[in-house]
Amino acid sequence: MAGYTGPVNAGITAQAQSKEVFAVTTSTTAFSFAHDLLSLQVFHNGIRLVKNTDYSANGVVVTLTNAALNGDQVVLISNPSFQVADAYTRTEADAAFLKPASSLNAAKLTGALPAISGAALTGINTEPFKFAAATGATPALNVGASNFFDSGTLTANTAPTFTSVPTTAKWQYSYKVGIASGTWDISTAVFLQSKDTSNYGTDDQGLFFKPDGTKMYTVGKQYDDVNEYDLSIAWDVTTAVYLQQFSVAPQETSPSDLTFSPDGTKMYTTGRVNQDVDEYTLSTAWNVTTASFVHAFSAASQDTDITGIHFKTDGYKMYIVGYTGDDVNEYNLSTAWNISTASYLRNFDLSSQEISVEGIFFKEDGLKMFIVGSTGDEVNEYALSTAWNVTTASFTRLFSVSPQDSAPSGIFINPDGTDMYIVGNTSNKVYQYTLGTNAKVTLPAAVVGNTSTPSLGNRVTYTFFTSNSGTAVNLIAEDKI
Repeated sequence: MAGYTGPVNAGITAQAQSKEVFAVTTSTTAFSFAHDLLSLQVFHNGIRLVKNTDYSANGVVVTLTNAALNGDQVVLISNPSFQVADAYTRTEADAAFLKPASSLNAAKLTGALPAISGAALTGINTEPFKFAAATGATPALNVGASNFFDSGTLTANTAPTFTSVPTTAKWQYSYKVGIASGTWDISTAVFLQSKDTSNYGTDDQGLFFKPDGTKMYTVGKQYDDVNEYDLSIAWDVTTAVYLQQFSVAPQETSPSDLTFSPDGTKMYTTGRVNQDVDEYTLSTAWNVTTASFVHAFSAASQDTDITGIHFKTDGYKMYIVGYTGDDVNEYNLSTAWNISTASYLRNFDLSSQEISVEGIFFKEDGLKMFIVGSTGDEVNEYALSTAWNVTTASFTRLFSVSPQDSAPSGIFINPDGTDMYIVGNTSNKVYQYTLGTNAKVTLPAAVVGNTSTPSLGNRVTYTFFTSNSGTAVNLIAEDKI
């Protein structure tokens, strides 16, 4: 064929496999071995090593991260790889395959391209996927430009509208249900669900959650132990599964509450017999079976029947409540999280609201305090004008838990203030309440079709269809996950 000379010895060659077995006699990390980087395999005592983690290689030397020792065996293998033996240069390829410019049809290269406008093509927005973020409480969804709109997590009631709707169109609107108002406000509390813990003790007194919501801990008087649970869905008590327990009986035979340091390496329990706080260290964070007793702090001078404990988020303040004084006692710690350095500072009387104080909890900024008691069977909320100073507390509102339990004994609220948890020793359950009002979506009046009421955290996606430029819009699907 004219103009074609062909490559010389064109074809494919294969490199043979290389393998080297090293019997190690002294501690060694570097092994000389010519290899192909892409196919290199490294074995140490029969275990295949991971590149860039267990070893590094440069084509000539293989270097182990951890040295091979006397008596070890290192095997290096470079598998066959195929390479092009001969190839065209760019000049040779151009000469062989490109037609001269004079032979091209010049007519195909002239003339203006026709104008293309998405707005002029009815329904063009339905395919392919064309995303647009929707923002604000009244987002205008431009259906003429996009077909999938997302508001993310809603923190306010939202009313979307549709604009520039083509004659026929299909589009979707998605959002995640968030809290619109009322976080950290017990007046908005609504009972959601509960978890029965009676199989592991019938007198639970205290409650705590790991900061990410994947672990729950209770402490009880029946067996004088701390029970650890795993949650497969964070903050959902119905998914809690019992894992293990730790006995506090050597220090206290009537434990009443518990709390942890933020990193899970320290645990604190209170007791009604010894009137003290017991501090433990955990060699494995959040694993109660690794706890070991460190020391105790007596609070008997302030209260002889201690029922609850809470720490400031930095570990420099401790708060204790009890039956005897019906008050909150505030302590300063000169060394964070070390109760042996605690010294009493001041107190705040709670008897106007509760005379059987069971538990205490603070908002993370120290501006709200929550007290649970078994006389009123309620949670009392206080506002602090000075963060973490209990003498500045003032009562604001209460929430009754008596429909669920007549002897609530412990309280916990998740970090974003959207869920409250109460443990009760009458029914031996952990109760979960939602705090705040869920954000709602109101669709335009032109929408034909009904929506359901999603739950907090649901991802909701609506699918719409119109064939008359949006005069009537059909809601043809509602997906919730």
